[in-house]
Order: sequence, then C-alpha cells, then structure tokens
Amino acid sequence: MVNILPSASGELGAREAQAIVAKLVSFAGSFRDCFIVIVAFQSGVSSSDLAALRIGDYPLEPWMGFETASGCVGKYRYGVSTPEACGYLAAYLEERGGKVGEPLLVGKNGSFTVKAVNRVLKGVIHRSGLDRIRGFTAKCLHRGFERTLNYADNYSRVVEILLK
Repeated sequence: MVNILPSASGELGAREAQAIVAKLVSFAGSFRDCFIVIVAFQSGVSSSDLAALRIGDYPLEPWMGFETASGCVGKYRYGVSTPEACGYLAAYLEERGGKVGEPLLVGKNGSFTVKAVNRVLKGVIHRSGLDRIRGFTAKCLHRGFERTLNYADNYSRVVEILLK
C-alpha cells in the first residue's frame, strides 16, 4: 500500500502522486473529467489554463510541449502532454466532436470556466474520499508533478520544454 500522506514539507513523491492520480481518475465520471484530472496533476497546468484550452491546443501525441497564455499580457506557461492525458483527450474528442479553435472543455451549460474545472477536481477528490485525509490538498499533487517527470523516458526533453 502506498502512503498517500504528504511529507513534513507538504510534498508527495512521484510514486505517491501517481497512485493518487490513478485513484482520482477511477472516480472521474467521463473521459473529459479524466482528462481534467490527469492534466491538472501531471502536466503542471492551472485550472485557468485548462479552462482556456481550445481544441488543438493540447497535443494528442505524448511528451510534446504546448503553451498556454496566462492572465498577464504577453506571458505564456508551458506544459507537457502525458500519455494518459492524450488517451483520454482522444476518447473525449471522439465523443464530443468539434472543430479546431473551439473551446475544448464543454458541459451542458457551454464552455468551462475556471469554476467549472475546479468543481470537477473538487468533486473527484470528494468522491474518492481523499478530502477526509488531514493535510491532503490538491496542492500536494501539483507539487508531486516535478517528481512524476522523473519517470518520463525523455526527462531532459520535458525539462527543456518547461524551462523554455
């Protein structure tokens, strides 16, 4: 059994972060929600960046770099596509359809806002029961992202993309 409590520094190791992300994915209700969980916790992408994604922004090929525009004018954040996210994205797009340039994440009320992305993440964390663990937060998983990259076969390429 993997210890899922954060260390004294509030961080999780790569193995722990991966185990928790796998558990959270099992509680996601759709390909879209699985994609959101994976990207939020394995690609280092914020909820606001996720909500702003358009079809074609996130690569369908694993370990490819992509950029998202942050709230600041002229500032970009960089992320890396992971194999799991690419798989869920392909399945979601097959279900959803849509054209390049349209908002990527949509629900019954239209395109997703930051609040809608956070609602999905909080809902999955709640359904998994992880919210009952003292000291467990979504932030613990985000901090485990860097360690998760150590498992990538092409770690130096990933770091190069992120430090661009």
